[in-house]
Amino acid sequence: MKKKILILSLTLGYGGIEKYISSLCKMFKENYEVKIICNYKELDKPAFNYYDAKIEYIFDHKFRLESIKDLLVNGKIFKIANEIISRAKMKLIETKLIKKKIKQEKYDVIITTRLSHNKIVNKYLKRDDVLKIATEHNSYDIELGYDKKICKSVSNFNYLVLVSKQQKKHYDELFDRCIYIPNVMDEISNKVSKLDSLNLISVGRLSKEKGFLDLIRVIDLLVKRNSKIKLYLAGDGYQKQEIINLINELKLNDSVVMLGYKTQEELKKYYLDSSLYVMTSYSEAFGIVLLEAMNYGVVCVAFDSAKGACEVLKDSGGVLIKDRNINKMANKILELLNDKQRLLELQKKSKEHVKNYDIKKIKEQWIKLIENK
Repeated sequence: MKKKILILSLTLGYGGIEKYISSLCKMFKENYEVKIICNYKELDKPAFNYYDAKIEYIFDHKFRLESIKDLLVNGKIFKIANEIISRAKMKLIETKLIKKKIKQEKYDVIITTRLSHNKIVNKYLKRDDVLKIATEHNSYDIELGYDKKICKSVSNFNYLVLVSKQQKKHYDELFDRCIYIPNVMDEISNKVSKLDSLNLISVGRLSKEKGFLDLIRVIDLLVKRNSKIKLYLAGDGYQKQEIINLINELKLNDSVVMLGYKTQEELKKYYLDSSLYVMTSYSEAFGIVLLEAMNYGVVCVAFDSAKGACEVLKDSGGVLIKDRNINKMANKILELLNDKQRLLELQKKSKEHVKNYDIKKIKEQWIKLIENK
């Protein structure tokens, strides 16, 4: 009889964690029975393929993306008190229902993907016959003391799985059951960009930590020097209108194409038609979008403030820009766009590096962990 795996997720919308869970389901489908319990139903249909996994939602509505901090920044003072009360009530109901689920469900392994789920499992799941695995997807310095919160939330877990070596090195000093298993590429592409366009691409949630306002300022510098340069920006989120406002202010409407959410298959044509992927994130635990771009032969440029980007791009055909300097980034992008031979050299190196994250290799690591081999 196959072992049963229960995975907890906030939503099944578009995002790095959701894509990560999709890859887990693909790796597990032949060996295990998988069920996903999801807090919120973000979309009528999940954004990614979860293969044969059963899916159950706690709430049949979307998760609120705008934070209290952003309401405050945007001057929405009168909404804050009601919002805090409303969210506190919802949190209590959410915790109660998830607690009930993890006690009722029959499974051999439980996998969490966020701090709030770690806390519930850590406190309420007392069964010794269940293998408890937490996976961490945020940079440990995303906020002061975040790493200590994570360690406290997994004190009763068997393992804490980290997606980057740099993450593991940090958490090894705080927790004694850390395992490094990186993100994966579900499929290695046999098609690559010809690197003959002036198109740039960036993909992600439109939120402050992704630094997209800085990206628009980089594009402004670039277009002033070459008006044919174009950015495709894919994603959605609470900062969308602020980004659009800056695009309008800088008169970049002809140079920036806001794509909205796109499936992996839909994004493929944009990757293949772009020469550079540009990441301006303040923090990234790993940066799976970099691997996705490299998989299609798109050369990546990123600020080194995102530690996950540093690990993915160091010695692997990518370019890192120090100190979040938008002038240096713009200069490097122009330099690369004007040097096809250099782009081809970096592309070759990137494609070779992507093979390290082939799903077959990573699946073996997960099976060993689950079977305790």
